[in-house]
Amino acid sequence: MYEKEIAEKEVIPYLQNLGWPEQLITQYGKVPVQMGTEVKWADIVAMFVDENGHAVPYLVVEVKTALIDLNRILAQADSYSKLLDAQYFVVTDGKGYLFYQRRPAGGYIKINNVPIPDKSHLTVTQNTKFKTGYLFCAKPSTESIKQTSQYKELGRKIDDYFNLIGENRYYMGRSGAYSLRGDIIWHYRAIKETHTLIHDQIDSLRPAEFKEEFENSIMCGRSRNKKLIYSEVDNNFEKVKAFLRFVREFQGDPEQNLDRLYDTTSDLHISGMGPFAVSQFLAGAHPREYTIIEDRMVNTMKSLDLIDTKVKSDTARGYLYINDICKKLYNEIFSRKIEENKSKLGFKVDRDFSLIVIHEFFWEYDEFQSYEATQVEEAEGIIRQEQEDGTNVNLAVLESFIENSM
Repeated sequence: MYEKEIAEKEVIPYLQNLGWPEQLITQYGKVPVQMGTEVKWADIVAMFVDENGHAVPYLVVEVKTALIDLNRILAQADSYSKLLDAQYFVVTDGKGYLFYQRRPAGGYIKINNVPIPDKSHLTVTQNTKFKTGYLFCAKPSTESIKQTSQYKELGRKIDDYFNLIGENRYYMGRSGAYSLRGDIIWHYRAIKETHTLIHDQIDSLRPAEFKEEFENSIMCGRSRNKKLIYSEVDNNFEKVKAFLRFVREFQGDPEQNLDRLYDTTSDLHISGMGPFAVSQFLAGAHPREYTIIEDRMVNTMKSLDLIDTKVKSDTARGYLYINDICKKLYNEIFSRKIEENKSKLGFKVDRDFSLIVIHEFFWEYDEFQSYEATQVEEAEGIIRQEQEDGTNVNLAVLESFIENSM
């Protein structure tokens, strides 16, 4: 068996037999650990609820297919447990379990068994507080256990965000006059058009039509990358269509799927098509499951204390980690805020107006937060008119898509 299979079929059930509920056992490979300039991923973390009601790391589990080169494995597990501030760690191949306790002064000692916390420390309630990055447990939570209280301050910022969209305010950004409302409408329209292309047009799609859609709906700031992509379109369009079909289906393990799209030696990799562009096609194909992600969003999440580690969004595991957080935030708070504020927007929304909102919120957070602080005046005259004209064009296209889908 692979490590993931051992973790899911052997180790997690073992921890449950020891007394841990699924809500306090993280999924395999879902906990990032910052080690210098690199981000590593702990295999499994079993948590406990401390006296303040916080779910915190207690036991780090390092899973291997075989317990060979034990000194290296122990050094790795010890580093993870130290950086996560967990008291204990264990290394296992799913059959044998070797337990260790960290020493306060450094190092570790071998112990026969890990002490199991009292049941009161292994019980999750509505009052249990999770750090966002530890929410990915074997069964993250039931509907009744939503960690909404920790998002009060975030909720106020989301309200400010929707107010700016609804009031259609402008401010001077790095590239000149800018409309937050116009930008969210552009993104929303873009995923709608990309969705139509991927689900309805692949078989009849021609190279010129793909290029036009790419120009209109995909952000690609590097001209060199665009030239490489267009070269693939001109010289190997069947490969481009195979890429689109794969994104449309996207069945099986999403991490393996993304690795295949990112791998430059893969039969599905499009030259010049980096992780950011791939995420745009994925968000267009499945807007309720995947969103557009870039490191700028990750930095904002870190500054808002939603995550502890700045994972790299250009890796498959890093992308999926942030995407899962976006889905969690949508379920916990954004869905409610969209419902509360949608009458302010001035345009129709449907269920696809979900994860793309979160992308825009974190992507533009620094800019729209600085709007009130700097009291920048609205752009006027021809620049403002150009912004309004562009917004109206995107809005008309968007509402046509929504009308046809309802």
